[in-house]
Amino acid sequence: MTSIGKNQRVSASVSFQCKNLSIGDNCVIHDRVTFLGDEITIGDNVWIGQDAVLDGTGGLVIDDNVTIGIRACIFTHAGTKGFMLKKAPVKIGDYAWLMSGVTVNPGVKIGRDARVLNNALVTKDVDEASVASGAPAVVTGRVPEKERLSRVLKPQQS
Repeated sequence: MTSIGKNQRVSASVSFQCKNLSIGDNCVIHDRVTFLGDEITIGDNVWIGQDAVLDGTGGLVIDDNVTIGIRACIFTHAGTKGFMLKKAPVKIGDYAWLMSGVTVNPGVKIGRDARVLNNALVTKDVDEASVASGAPAVVTGRVPEKERLSRVLKPQQS
């Protein structure tokens, strides 16, 4: 079942291959984004860039006001039918940014206001307001209080 909220901008070339997909209000989903697997829940005001792959095989939750860059891949499983190496949910917290080319492995939680920089390979949790980069990604800093989007953005009124 697919449920899509109000005021969406969804490209015609998006591939919906997910059994249960829920997308909140005011989302932007660009060209060639692919939704796979069993269960994906996306909050309000989420922006997803071109060529992103979102895998819900193990369960994927993306909270409100999240930005997912072009060519980002979020995986909730590793392996194939009959040979599953790992299957675990992924959660992306409110106001998080995953920049271009980021890969998130199964079982990872990315906290509220976190920033994951370009081409990072996320294999472990990224705490709230942390900045992570590299392959594998490591925390390299903190998002200053005055720059945390949860503090400076006001929610859109319906």
